[in-house]
Amino acid sequence: MSYPRSEDSNPYFRPRRPGSPPPDQLVEPTSPEARPSLPPARPREQSRPPVRRAPTLHPPYPLHPRHQGLSQPPSSPAPQPPPPRREKPRPKVKVDETPQPAPSPPSSPVPPDEPHHPFHTRHPQASSPPLPDPRLQPPEGERGRPTNLRFPPAHKTKFLTWCLAAFCAIFWVVIIVGGLIVLIVYLVFRPHLPKFEISSATLNAAYLDMDTVLNADMTLLANFTNANRKVRNDFSYVILDLYYGGNPIATQYINPFSTTRLESRLASVHMVSSQVRLPSRDNEKLKKQLENNALLGFQLRGVVRVKSKFGSFLRYSYWLYTHCTIILTGPPTGVLKQSHCQTKR
Repeated sequence: MSYPRSEDSNPYFRPRRPGSPPPDQLVEPTSPEARPSLPPARPREQSRPPVRRAPTLHPPYPLHPRHQGLSQPPSSPAPQPPPPRREKPRPKVKVDETPQPAPSPPSSPVPPDEPHHPFHTRHPQASSPPLPDPRLQPPEGERGRPTNLRFPPAHKTKFLTWCLAAFCAIFWVVIIVGGLIVLIVYLVFRPHLPKFEISSATLNAAYLDMDTVLNADMTLLANFTNANRKVRNDFSYVILDLYYGGNPIATQYINPFSTTRLESRLASVHMVSSQVRLPSRDNEKLKKQLENNALLGFQLRGVVRVKSKFGSFLRYSYWLYTHCTIILTGPPTGVLKQSHCQTKR
């Protein structure tokens, strides 16, 4: 199938008669008698205007190798065409053979400096369509598809809601301000818990009456130390309990007192137990220790109410719980051998 094209101005592309030299070869003029007789040339058909196709938005299709200037097809083997199908003969249709006038050439021919190819057409720059207004577009779903969601209408906030929000705001402000005050006080005063220790202990007497009940007499010297440099401590309630094998045998109350900065206060405590019945297991254990003059172990537990004064404007009260383990020699001259105390809130 051949496609018409405009007349080329390049002499190399003009049709030549058989036996004529190329355009760049010089030929001497010959006489009219020496010229060979040539058959009359056929009249050149009137060139038809190029067919203009409608512009498309997709790229042009790939060209056949013979139209791309290739002398040989690609090395890959060409696919074999399928066998022709046998079709039924169609009825013949009469064709009107009346010659139609040739169309007139276009007013604007193709410029010679631009390459012309029947498969390529000049695509005019397509004008970009106007962007839609996003305010008029419906809401989109997960994959960009329009949804039928309806936004709830705006409602006026209730007065109760405003009151609740104000209460929450004031509450959190108070919590934050209180935390800042506690942090500042701690960084300024550096408070420490008071310390409780047993400085000395004496076991004056300890025996079993009728091998079933315990009678004992013990004297303790308790030491209360205030380790703060800027805080004063007031001990308003102090009570100590004496235990043997987990069984309470004596208790004593200490009068209130105060300690200034970096001060230690000693308190003498007299513990007396009378007619205290012990379990049979602990009774047998104590009897053997007294007979062998072995070391005796006791436990001392105390409950203390402390009030700390941070200057003259801030006071803080809390409870302290102390637990001590003391080991003494046998009576009547039992002395302290070892003691260990722990104090916590």
